[in-house]
Amino acid sequence: MACGIPFHDERGDVQDCEPESLCRRCLLGIVREQAGELERLRNPWRKTADELPEDGANVCFVTECPNDKWYHGRVLGGRFMAGEFGGFSVPGLMVRASHWCPMPSFQG
Repeated sequence: MACGIPFHDERGDVQDCEPESLCRRCLLGIVREQAGELERLRNPWRKTADELPEDGANVCFVTECPNDKWYHGRVLGGRFMAGEFGGFSVPGLMVRASHWCPMPSFQG
């Protein structure tokens, strides 16, 4: 069975793998992809500059409020609200965040 992952040959043309086998290039691609996923599972924290959660997602986040010594750098749990005036929120407070991670699921 072919691995089905296209690759670019020396001329830049997209090619498919040899049928009935995994080519070395595709195998390396699969290993790199899985290594990235493993790292993401080990460290679920994401920079807000790189990626934002889906609108309405329950998340943990690190507050970014440099002028507020009480809230700056605290880890809170709340919801991400997208939009012009959106941000990371807990009841009664909307703040910016430097990092976030998905809220753990506690379903039994």
